[in-house]
Amino acid sequence: MSKREQRSYYDTINNVEYVNLVPFMVDSCQDYNYYISENDLNTLTKREKNQLGTHFMLIHIINACKSSAYKKCFYYQEDPKYAVENMLLKRIFNALPTKVIYGEDEFEMFIKERDYYVLQNTDNCPVSFMKFRKFLKKTGLTKIEKDFLDNHYVKLSLLP
Repeated sequence: MSKREQRSYYDTINNVEYVNLVPFMVDSCQDYNYYISENDLNTLTKREKNQLGTHFMLIHIINACKSSAYKKCFYYQEDPKYAVENMLLKRIFNALPTKVIYGEDEFEMFIKERDYYVLQNTDNCPVSFMKFRKFLKKTGLTKIEKDFLDNHYVKLSLLP
């Protein structure tokens, strides 16, 4: 990432903040690599690495949610070089009732063309974070649940 990427854009017409997940995922990857090297954890299993990666991703997603009280719509520029990151991110957002858009364009291009993207919630059931709480329990990340439950901005940001 040679230039500083824009992290979010507030759309006053739709009253939604579009969040660029790429810089947050870069930060989470750096934290993950630092943690692995500092604690000499090179012998972790694939499952443990995925759990640790999910932990750092969630920390940065929650930090993005804490940044403002606006509802969020997340955008993630998929890159085939980061297949594991793509997979973990999809697992996280499959458990959340919030909107996420996956695309190939950079965030700035997405913002310019956002009127052409369809924003619809694929899950028509009542809004519930139970699926997310089950996901945290299944992946052994129950400590993150406290950050999630304690901050109203986080819950508001993740509403569809």
